[in-house]
Amino acid sequence: MYDNPADFALDTLIDASRNPDDLEKLNQAYRASSMHTSVIALLDTKSHDDSFEKQRRQEQGVAARSMGVEIYYVSQRTLKNAVRSPEVFLAQIMVSVIMGLLVGLVFFNLQNTVTPGIQNRLGTLFFIIMNQVFGTLSSLETLLRERVLFIHVSRFKIDNI
Repeated sequence: MYDNPADFALDTLIDASRNPDDLEKLNQAYRASSMHTSVIALLDTKSHDDSFEKQRRQEQGVAARSMGVEIYYVSQRTLKNAVRSPEVFLAQIMVSVIMGLLVGLVFFNLQNTVTPGIQNRLGTLFFIIMNQVFGTLSSLETLLRERVLFIHVSRFKIDNI
């Protein structure tokens, strides 16, 4: 009486799987139950309703909004969150300014010779590219977290058609 029904069902199935005779008895008991007949009847009514299945297949991959609209709203939410927490916004600006100064110092007084000048410029370009790549990875987490809202809205639209 005080047992979780899901835990009870799992324990029963685990015990029955250890003994093939118990598993067969459990299977026969289910087939003789009213639950089995109601499930079969429900499946029969759904299998005859081809229009429902066709509509489900047509609507399955349709998003509620386009990717551009999703990016627009996610950008608005991110901007609002940045304005609501000015210390994080200020920290991002400071990191950008410091990175700009570091890149400027690397480019400052580069030689115009072929061997060290080209290598220094390529190293600087590599540093800039890696900074941009890893700097944008932090926004990927925000996009993935906010995208759940749009997936929920998309499923809600499909279910209510």
